[in-house]
This record gives sequence, structure tokens and C-alpha cells, in this order.
Amino acid sequence: MVKKQLFDIGFIEENIILDNQCTSCNDKKFYSYRRDNKN
Repeated sequence: MVKKQLFDIGFIEENIILDNQCTSCNDKKFYSYRRDNKN
């Protein structure tokens, strides 16, 4: 769905990278404001 929306507004395939990493689950790699209960 998001990928189609990007195509619809002019993005090209080579400029889109889909990544399924979870920013909340992977605390060694990502900071997460929500995970750290600061919302």
C-alpha cells in the first residue's frame, strides 16, 4: 500500500527500500521514543 502511494506521487522503484526491522524490538540498533515510554 505505501509502496503504491510512493509510485503514485512519482517515486521510482530504485529509490524505495522496504525494511521490516522493528525499531521497538531492536534497541541495540534503534532509538524508540515509544518503547522508552516517553510519549
